[in-house]
Amino acid sequence: MNIKDLIENSKSTRDFKEKRVPEKLVKEVISFGKEVKPLFADQKIDMMYLEDGNMVNKALEGIAGFNGIMIKAPQYFLFVTDNKEHDQINVGYYVQNIVLKIQDLGLDSCWISVPEDGQIVKEALSIDIEGEPAAILAIGYDEDEKKVINQFKWGQNYSKTSMKVVENNVSSRLPMTEVVYFDEWGKMENLDQFIELGMEDVFRYVVMAPSSFNRQPWRFLLKDNHLYLAIKEDHKANEELDLLDAGIIMLYVELLFNEDSIDGTWKIEIDDKRKETIQIPEDYKYIGYFSTEQ
Repeated sequence: MNIKDLIENSKSTRDFKEKRVPEKLVKEVISFGKEVKPLFADQKIDMMYLEDGNMVNKALEGIAGFNGIMIKAPQYFLFVTDNKEHDQINVGYYVQNIVLKIQDLGLDSCWISVPEDGQIVKEALSIDIEGEPAAILAIGYDEDEKKVINQFKWGQNYSKTSMKVVENNVSSRLPMTEVVYFDEWGKMENLDQFIELGMEDVFRYVVMAPSSFNRQPWRFLLKDNHLYLAIKEDHKANEELDLLDAGIIMLYVELLFNEDSIDGTWKIEIDDKRKETIQIPEDYKYIGYFSTEQ
């Protein structure tokens, strides 16, 4: 996969064609899902293929999706976790990896939220599996093949009128100079500083990451060879969405640094005492840091 091309050309699909995804491509996605590593090795994520899209759509109408409004698609994938603490970070990281693979295969997809009590989904689908349903992906082919912003819109008052057709994935994005702080929280630098550090290309693509309500809640602090991550908390989202957004942006950071041949690892420190040490404001959830140090 060419990560930068995929990120730049990412799109969301609300209206799928009735055309089914060939089994060959479905198997490629499933195979990729078995190979890709989750962020947390001690947390389990199972990927279940739901081939009868009509059945799934009818069974989950009013239960899953945007305010209970399902996105109708020919096929779906269901992701089930062992429901460990902060597992939504793992879900965001892992499932967005699947989204990129689906896009690489020339397919379209859409995240579908599930209720906090995932057991309701299992009952509606009449499936007997261990674990807690955490997310659903609709897959297929875009009906109008247009790109839209607001890929992830959970919650109430969802309607197609809230979507906006765009020419590229940069529209309405915060610039990297407003997302990444240097040495101290809130201290912004100009583009020259990113270029000098060789990070201009990385963060140009990082800010294209999708997020709930397209709110771009992530902020970074680059200090002492560590890239600290915090998520802005607001009334639109809950902790699960905050953690999903964290997992997605963590994937993008890792992939883009790796693309530039820079290896690093994430250290999770949810609201650790370090939050006070590096003076992250109270209305931000501190997640952890990315470091290239061995």
